Amino acid sequence: MCSSDLDSLAREQVALMTKYLSFISQRVHLIGDRVRFELYCYLDMAEGAVEARHRHGLDAAALARLCGEARQRLTSVKARQVELEAISAALRTEVSRTVRALPPESRAVRQDVEAVVIACSRALIEFQRAWFAPQAWETHTEQLPDVETLLATASR
Repeated sequence: MCSSDLDSLAREQVALMTKYLSFISQRVHLIGDRVRFELYCYLDMAEGAVEARHRHGLDAAALARLCGEARQRLTSVKARQVELEAISAALRTEVSRTVRALPPESRAVRQDVEAVVIACSRALIEFQRAWFAPQAWETHTEQLPDVETLLATASR
């Protein structure tokens, strides 16, 4: 590579980093709210999966216990962000495990649980699209909801 190619690459990297730092500066004050929003979404998903399993007479004790723990952390004033992120990750993992563990012959249960996961995923996807809108990945950002409006829906 000649020096002009390196200079061009360096300028490109600087431009990308500048855009990324600008994005972070626009969102940094909302990160704690984002963590809570995502936890509420995963909690809704997990509680829906518990209810779907119970409707079909299946056990969901482990997932239900985890939901209780998540609710407790959400209502705790002392819960740190890292704790909320950890319980959110645990819920995601357990919901995934729950879906994968459903026997193929349990079509009705599978459909109920998958319907819950899909419905709850919509809110997450909409939020993530709005969150990253300043990075210009979306072609019609004007159609996306405002991030702060979405975050306000999580305060239950």
